[in-house]
Amino acid sequence: MGTGKSCFCGWQAGFSAFLCQRGGSYLWIVILLRNVFFPPEQPSNPEFGSLQKSLEVGIGQNVTLSCRSTSGSLPINYTFFRGSQNLWPTILKTERNPALFNLTINSASDLGEYKCKVVNGISNSAKYSESLNFTLLGRSLSVLLFVGLSFKSHVCLVLIFVFHWLLYRSSVQTSAEHDYFPSKDRPECDTVLSLRKRLFSHQLCFF
Repeated sequence: MGTGKSCFCGWQAGFSAFLCQRGGSYLWIVILLRNVFFPPEQPSNPEFGSLQKSLEVGIGQNVTLSCRSTSGSLPINYTFFRGSQNLWPTILKTERNPALFNLTINSASDLGEYKCKVVNGISNSAKYSESLNFTLLGRSLSVLLFVGLSFKSHVCLVLIFVFHWLLYRSSVQTSAEHDYFPSKDRPECDTVLSLRKRLFSHQLCFF
């Protein structure tokens, strides 16, 4: 092991400054003693929340998430999750202040459960926060439902018109063929009735 001064200078200033003045040969002894008397601590379960007062959000709204571990050896890495999907970037904090993550609710897929995870490099140190759930504002949901139902209603009206037009055209065509080719059994009546039943069965619109 080398005796240069650059190895761990600046690491835990109280011990390292003294150690670097005398070379690095005693560095590992100091680290060992430090770990015995001042063992590194795992982070606590983080406090997690939103800076917004309400968890009901609208499309296009900006949201800020806050995550903070109140204890544990620094530095601490903070990772935010939407469901099981981790959100980038991971935030490294060398102080005890909370990690903030900004996001925009662009669509309904951005709603749902969020949480955060903290880890500080110690084995099995990962800790998760409780989750929170963003929901769509009642007004926004009503607007979306109105737009969706209105669109579906227009589609149904167009389909009904098309079906009636096809039925009328088929009836006229069958009647013309009967005038040209008269028959005692009038099979075209059965054809028209059968077509009418098939088309009518497709005119139901469910909301």
